[in-house]
Amino acid sequence: MSLTAWRTVTVMAGGFPGPPHEFREGVLYEQPRSDWEAWHEIRHSERPYLARLRYGDYGILPAEYVSRTPRRRKGGPAWGVLRYTTARSYHLAKVPRGERYDDANRQAARSLTSLADFRGLGASAGERWLHDRARGATSTGDHGDRNRVGNVQHMTYARNSLSGPTY
Repeated sequence: MSLTAWRTVTVMAGGFPGPPHEFREGVLYEQPRSDWEAWHEIRHSERPYLARLRYGDYGILPAEYVSRTPRRRKGGPAWGVLRYTTARSYHLAKVPRGERYDDANRQAARSLTSLADFRGLGASAGERWLHDRARGATSTGDHGDRNRVGNVQHMTYARNSLSGPTY
C-alpha cells in the first residue's frame, strides 16, 4: 500500500536512552537525540506526503523498559536518575539513595539547570521543580516524582517544539 493511501502517518520516537554502563554520580551524561534528528531530516526532505506525517513521542524512559518485569518494592538500584531534554540531546544525572541523597540530588538538579539550553522556570512545572530542587526548596521526591517531572518537561518541550511555545 502506498503512503498516500493513508490519511496520516506518525513517526514515533524511541524514548530516552538508558543509563550507560559507566554511569557515575556527579557526571552529567549526554546522548544525542537521533530520533529528533531523523524527524527534522524527514520534515526537510520536500516529499509530497509531508503534510500527512506527524511526530509522536514516547517519554523519558527507555523503550526497553516496557518489556521489563516490574521489580518488587525496594528492589531497584541504589540510585535514581534525573533527566532533561534539550533541542539536540538527552541529559541524565545519577543520584544515589541514602544519607548523601539530598545533596547529590540537589547537585544533579544544579547541573541540569546550569545547561546552556535550560529553558527556565516558565517553560513547565518540570523546570520549576528542577530549579526548586537545585536550591533545596523542595524535597527530592521518589522515583515516581522524578519520572513525573521528567515527563512533564520532556513532553511540554516536544509539544512546544512542534507547535511553537505557549509560555
